Amino acid sequence: MIKLEKNIQYLLSFFVILILIFFAVVNSKTICDDLDGKSRNGVLFLKESKKPYTGRSLCIWDINNTVWYEGNYKDGLKEGLWTFYNIDSTKKSEINYENGKMNGVRLIYNSNNQIMKRMECKENICKTVNQSID
Repeated sequence: MIKLEKNIQYLLSFFVILILIFFAVVNSKTICDDLDGKSRNGVLFLKESKKPYTGRSLCIWDINNTVWYEGNYKDGLKEGLWTFYNIDSTKKSEINYENGKMNGVRLIYNSNNQIMKRMECKENICKTVNQSID
């Protein structure tokens, strides 16, 4: 009888863990905006949704299953740091967004993953910052 109760406890624990994992995956809201969303007047909506998207965007290169780009949306607009990668997984660029527009630092990387160009952006207009060579 005690063994049966232990087995039932293990089985219930297993189902609880499965349910928690399911809800964690469903509620994570990671999308690839190029595939899962549609832009309307510059605002991203998930397909078939009437509410602007808020959450994470993570897109993967189909060819070799590596990250293409990643960032976050708030009310359908890009927000915070976005990172873009080359097909070989090296970093291509990092751009800060505010209310869907490039604002702040934008870094462009070379194939050796070193900063090649630094720019300052305001309202989607970026200007190269003079870099001193040491």
